[in-house]
Amino acid sequence: MDGHGTIFIGGSAEEDWVEITVSDNGPGIAPRFHDHIFELNYSGRGATRPSKLGFGLWWVKTLMTRLGGSVSVESDGIHGTTFHLLLPKAESLDKLG
Repeated sequence: MDGHGTIFIGGSAEEDWVEITVSDNGPGIAPRFHDHIFELNYSGRGATRPSKLGFGLWWVKTLMTRLGGSVSVESDGIHGTTFHLLLPKAESLDKLG
């Protein structure tokens, strides 16, 4: 996006779940990469930027899993990307007390 894109953050809540969406209007992520972008050290950049290790999305998936949630990606590889983060709702203070 070279500093010219826009990032959108949204959220919604259901009875037991909270969903956070993070979208951009960049070039997207090709569907053939969707199964790999959450792998440790996968960058998808090949030799163009070999020093860039794919750590960020792996960490997001690891953290979401530890919290009982999930993360998924939606993109056609042309018109931006949306990440969906789904987390279980925390118990309210009333229920804990």
